[in-house]
Amino acid sequence: MNCRPRLLTAFPWHALVIGLTLWLGACAEVPPPGPETSVAAMGQRVFPAEPAQAQYVFERALYGRNDLMPNPNTGFMTFLTGKSRGQETLAEGLARPQAIAVHQGRVFVANAMDAAISVFDLNQRRFYKVGDQTTGALRAPVGLSVNRAGELFVADAAAQAVLVYDTTGRYVRRIGGPRWFTHLTNVTVEAKTKRVYALDQDDARQQVRVFDGLDGTHLFDFGAPGNGPGQLDQPVDLALGLQGQVLVVDGGNLRVQVFDADGHFIRSIGRPGKQPGEFARPKEIAVDAQSQVYVADSALGTVQVFTSQGDYLYAIGTRSQSDAPGHYLISGGLAVDTDGRLVVADQWFGKLEVFRPVRSHANSN
Repeated sequence: MNCRPRLLTAFPWHALVIGLTLWLGACAEVPPPGPETSVAAMGQRVFPAEPAQAQYVFERALYGRNDLMPNPNTGFMTFLTGKSRGQETLAEGLARPQAIAVHQGRVFVANAMDAAISVFDLNQRRFYKVGDQTTGALRAPVGLSVNRAGELFVADAAAQAVLVYDTTGRYVRRIGGPRWFTHLTNVTVEAKTKRVYALDQDDARQQVRVFDGLDGTHLFDFGAPGNGPGQLDQPVDLALGLQGQVLVVDGGNLRVQVFDADGHFIRSIGRPGKQPGEFARPKEIAVDAQSQVYVADSALGTVQVFTSQGDYLYAIGTRSQSDAPGHYLISGGLAVDTDGRLVVADQWFGKLEVFRPVRSHANSN
């Protein structure tokens, strides 16, 4: 009997070698975006698309905790297994992300399918959770905000309260409760006055409730059911302007309403429709250091950008059933970091996308 080992001549080794060579060559030809890369060379990674002036460069996408590893956009796993890293790690940190907040490179995510808050530390390449301990355990987080000190404020619809955690994720206090809320939907925090603004969608009172962020004392309310100036219908998110203005996403009325810090109506932004500057299903809002207003629309699949006075500037993204940078089917979570980076979440694709502002890119050269 011939016991010599048989050569695996049938295996297409030449195809594997060629494939690896092509893959390595592609990786070498397309480096990740960096300060040395011109905006024009980015092609489809620049938003908004031509002929509009580029404002943001797509930097990276995250589909799960493993995407915090070095070189997260590698195609090697796809080449070998036919599955992207995001498909393999969907449940590890991103399970239908519905609201986000960001602070100095840390992205906080409230998932529809997870009671705890997922935290992606982009700078330290670290992943952890907040609100999964016995003390201060979350049950149904629907909105969140981070103050200047890095404390996390989470609106919990089941607890009907805002739960507060320190920079290490330790639970420290609670604001509100069933006495104050019947349908808590979101929260934001003012840095100077320490005020906490929270949304309540009770049928009889569509309003913003304001509390002292340190001791939890209820201060005042504003807003009422209706569609007139200063009236609200299903408010879903809110953000604060640089001068203390309170911007409320008035979901049922398909607009954004702007109030001063004490709740007096100033103006509206947008109107119902599907054209630039109009809303079909506005969901989350953010304000950057230049007072520009960003509104994610989950029906249009876009992030629309306005001046502080409500004038439409441009849009980022497009509605699509195929996943790609700037493609959204159910866009929702939205936040702007202190360095100007924009983070957008999409529930359908289960992803976070990070965009770097072109202005920072230009100033770095």
